[in-house]
Amino acid sequence: MLIHDFPAVDPRSLFCLTGIAVRIAQRMGLCYDGASYGLQPFEIEMRRRLWWQIMLLDFRVAEISGAGCSILTHVWTTKFPLNVNDSDLYPDMRDPPAEHNGVTEMVYVLTHCEITSYFNKMRSSHSTLQVKDKEIDELATHIEKTYLQYCDSSIPLHVLSILIARTRIAKLHMGPRHPHMIQSKNMAVAEKEGLFSLSLQMLQNHNTLMSSNAMKNFFWHIVINFPFPAHVYILTSLKTRPQDEMSDKAWEAFGEFFRLRMMLWDRSETVRPKESALHAALANLTVKAWDVREKALPGIEVPPMIINMREEVRAKKSPKETLTETPPVITSEGNNGDMFTDSLSWMVQPNVGLGQVTDLSSGAMHGIMMGQDNSSVGMGMGWDFWNDLMPVYGNGNGNGQEYGGGQNMYST
Repeated sequence: MLIHDFPAVDPRSLFCLTGIAVRIAQRMGLCYDGASYGLQPFEIEMRRRLWWQIMLLDFRVAEISGAGCSILTHVWTTKFPLNVNDSDLYPDMRDPPAEHNGVTEMVYVLTHCEITSYFNKMRSSHSTLQVKDKEIDELATHIEKTYLQYCDSSIPLHVLSILIARTRIAKLHMGPRHPHMIQSKNMAVAEKEGLFSLSLQMLQNHNTLMSSNAMKNFFWHIVINFPFPAHVYILTSLKTRPQDEMSDKAWEAFGEFFRLRMMLWDRSETVRPKESALHAALANLTVKAWDVREKALPGIEVPPMIINMREEVRAKKSPKETLTETPPVITSEGNNGDMFTDSLSWMVQPNVGLGQVTDLSSGAMHGIMMGQDNSSVGMGMGWDFWNDLMPVYGNGNGNGQEYGGGQNMYST
């Protein structure tokens, strides 16, 4: 019961379609547990699985479209699906199957449901950061003891479940810290190091999944779920820490990430993220972070990914900008057709095909969710944050306006 890849539909249109699915599900009463209706066990379980699939899908599409989370503002009583295998279910059953004490075919979905359920609780919580951290640690312990300790490392679905669950837990820890992440000068050194370590762990987990031939049947799912907030946080942090043990590991992880992505792009006929606006923005941020490192370490060998990204950034700039290297004036109305700047205007971009949709989902799915009051609450990201985050042009000395469409939120 994995969430399948999206068709070639613009995210905003897809958001309308999932909205219809949510309303139909509510009209059918799927948001209320079937046991309260006195239904048969098989129908109860199918309704639970369907409701949670719709909920997770709507959450994901809402992020891609830039609308933020919608369904998680509603109240439901539908319980988690049972921890059983498909073979334990049949239409004529009169008694619910006994749940397994351990791992089943539902392990990936159930860990996702558990984490999403906690996220929904955290959205309305006014607890302190220390209390939230404690609750997240307790959730992690529960998931490890209930599911992950029973996983078999020789089974691809189990490996996927372990690494993705741990990545999602790390993102939960990042969520409440979001206001401090974008104003890192206000963060304690220990807090910065903790976030950097969490982010690096997430990126390394992703690389482990992408580098395993045993996971090839899940590549379609892994590639569109790369740890976007970790990616961005590390890159922005690297602009202020050009060389130390952790930054060396981070650049090593980025090099592996790039190598694995290039291998996938070369053999894929449908996934073309190199053409997307999100890839262009990340490439530009990566180049800026490397420029700081190169300046601090003269003579350092420039890795292939930086050579490639520098060419991409140069190609995205207008011909005039490429020749003069003079930062253009960026206004709220764009800059007269500059492809690189305009590419960051997410909410006014034209409809796109499968390659674009795939890359946008990879960027947004597991980010930092912005609440309705623009406060940070957990797992997702509003496009307004991204518009202000990504640097478009810099003047090379760290001064002036670097971020198109808004204030430099990572200035130090």
